[in-house]
Amino acid sequence: MPGFIAWADAVDSIDAAAARARAAGIETVGPLAGSRARADGTLLAWKTLRLANPPVEGLPFFIEWQAGTVHPSQNTPAGCRLMSFEIEHPDAAEMRRLLRSLGVDAVVAPGAQARLKARLQTPRGEVEIG
Repeated sequence: MPGFIAWADAVDSIDAAAARARAAGIETVGPLAGSRARADGTLLAWKTLRLANPPVEGLPFFIEWQAGTVHPSQNTPAGCRLMSFEIEHPDAAEMRRLLRSLGVDAVVAPGAQARLKARLQTPRGEVEIG
């Protein structure tokens, strides 16, 4: 789907995520190592796993933060909080089934197209994205 934004599911084990994808009959790409230095010099390091040919649009990729890496949301300036996250999908039942088989806990609602919706609490009030 053109314009669909990818999303990540944080996992404790990228190898376990790969095993769940294989068990669901989904090919994967990775794990791939990644890293970046923050402005303060702190190194963030992770591994990712992508789904090669997902059976439906809108499934996540997986990220495992490496030992010693603090998730960026844990030490960035305060002010915003995720209130809700929801996936809309034309085949909501199939999307729910696939997410469960991949070990992903997410709210899925019927929708005309695959899209992500998030509601944030910000210093200026609630904002909905999606």
